[in-house]
Amino acid sequence: MARLPWLKLHTEIRTDPKMQALSDLEFRTWINILCLSAESKVRGVICIDVGLAYPVEGIARALFISIEDFTSCINKFEKLRMIDVDQDGIITVTHFDDRQYEKPSDKPEEVAKRVSKCRSKKSNADVTPVKHKGNAIEEDKEKEGDTDTELDINNNDNAREEIVITVNDTEDAVPEIPQTANETPHTVNESSKAVSMAIGTKAVDWAQKNWGRLIPKGESDAILAWCDEFFSRGSPDPDAVVIEGLKRCLDADVRNMFYLRRVLTDWREAGVLTVANIEAREAERKSQKEHKRNKDPGNMPKNLVPRKNTNYDDFYL
Repeated sequence: MARLPWLKLHTEIRTDPKMQALSDLEFRTWINILCLSAESKVRGVICIDVGLAYPVEGIARALFISIEDFTSCINKFEKLRMIDVDQDGIITVTHFDDRQYEKPSDKPEEVAKRVSKCRSKKSNADVTPVKHKGNAIEEDKEKEGDTDTELDINNNDNAREEIVITVNDTEDAVPEIPQTANETPHTVNESSKAVSMAIGTKAVDWAQKNWGRLIPKGESDAILAWCDEFFSRGSPDPDAVVIEGLKRCLDADVRNMFYLRRVLTDWREAGVLTVANIEAREAERKSQKEHKRNKDPGNMPKNLVPRKNTNYDDFYL
């Protein structure tokens, strides 16, 4: 018999302050969200597959509530930091793995150790061996001709980070490559990496200071992703554009990723790349609204022109 999806429900849920702040509908929706996240391919994350979000209508239907109630519940859960919602609409239950691990090897600290070990091995594998080129000649009694000998630095702890090149006596000496030529790519990589790291940091810091709450990793990653999006489209200052979006969330008193995504998606589709574009677009919209409000009634059809109210309207002798 196949094993059924499961989740742990701790007894402290009865007295937890966040749970007590929920209505009956919100509490029921929260339990159903935990169930959905436990059934997901990625435990703790409500998604169709890795990086692929469910449509809002589908989740609301699975939770047996309306879309309006679902949106209201999601906003409440985000404010209480019970979930993270990224820019693609993927919902992640906060600290799900801390309480729902299945076996000792699945505990967060054990997973962190395995990830650290894996990264350490990968970093060792990516080490570029130092090449020594010159007139070095190594005699090979079994084989004649050109042979390259490279020591495996991954499987031999005592291996040297070098490559010994064997050449024939008749071959010309290989000229030594200047050290500065080898260092140039590293310098370019470091500078591009620094630029990439700088993009988005100002926007995240602004949200942290002005939204009046801590910005969880899921939200900060979404903000960074939006900065990268506008940068890739040619924005000279993507942080400033995203900060303007964060300000719109603050003005509307809706400080979550759903509202920010709607604002930034609208700007992206309109080709906005700078703060000046945003200001010009909003000024144009304001002008259009004022024009509609102050439109001359004389331009309206006669049957739509408001009549002056008198005591003798529609009265005939």
